[in-house]
Amino acid sequence: MDAVIIGGDLYLKNKKESNLDEYSHLDSNKGIDKHRVYFEDKLLPILKQFKHGKVYVCFGNADLYSDVEFMKEKTKETNIVVLYNEMMRVNDDLEIMAYSSIVFMKGHKKDFERFDTKDVKDTLAQNVDSYVIRTKGYTTFDAQQLHDIILNNEYANTRQLLEENPSEDSHFRGKEGFYHFKFDVNDSELVKAFSIERELERIEERYSFSKENCKNQIWICHMPPKDTCCDNISDFHCGSIALRRFIEKHEPAATFHGHFHSSVDSSKGVYCSSIVGNCLSFTSGNYPKSKEIAMIKYDTETKEHSRVLV
Repeated sequence: MDAVIIGGDLYLKNKKESNLDEYSHLDSNKGIDKHRVYFEDKLLPILKQFKHGKVYVCFGNADLYSDVEFMKEKTKETNIVVLYNEMMRVNDDLEIMAYSSIVFMKGHKKDFERFDTKDVKDTLAQNVDSYVIRTKGYTTFDAQQLHDIILNNEYANTRQLLEENPSEDSHFRGKEGFYHFKFDVNDSELVKAFSIERELERIEERYSFSKENCKNQIWICHMPPKDTCCDNISDFHCGSIALRRFIEKHEPAATFHGHFHSSVDSSKGVYCSSIVGNCLSFTSGNYPKSKEIAMIKYDTETKEHSRVLV
């Protein structure tokens, strides 16, 4: 094994959803410092034990935007490579692209949640009885960071989205470093700038994507593409339309996804889907409470693959 890739949701689930009882006192999800204590004391020492190559670490919606710089700083001069919406060359024949954003869901943390396509109807179509979405909540980026970094200066009125004292959403109220935003579904300019579709376009522009160079890339995207085994929740498919179109356009060698922990079970054991050409999309289907770790073993040269439980 030459490398290990962790595709997001680095932080603990709530106590009732995690088997790490010794960290239950951290009151999962309720503080930036709690994330940092867990990463520095528990996760990073484990990852540093892998001596046979690199460990590539990406982020998911269980994590915070503030975790990105912290983890990058703590992993300098180690075997751990922290990636956030960026490309990394592995060798002459392989690049890794990491992408963290997901489509809006019901949680309170919105650091990595986005509209799907530039058409808000594609996001609102996800709002069904079995899968409820919320377009407001807390982030660890403020209005200025939202304007300058997240939205790439493409939306002017970010301060109007900020709610100082939300009346009906107190989950993170009073927690240092958290900001409450309400993302207006009727603001077409905001939907466009704050969409997965537009974020992927920015990555495409930054790295000059083409079918020719993407054929030597693997993509690690926390969100799965629409209508695959990777986004199956009890036969309801709630993956990203924008991401699927992006995969169809560029045809990378393979894509790997997480986010929906029950997808493999919902797909009756299927962990791999073919979207376009020779590109295969994989999901491991990890349960936070499981005593086993599910992972995908993949050979970048032969493209042989298997799902392994450890």
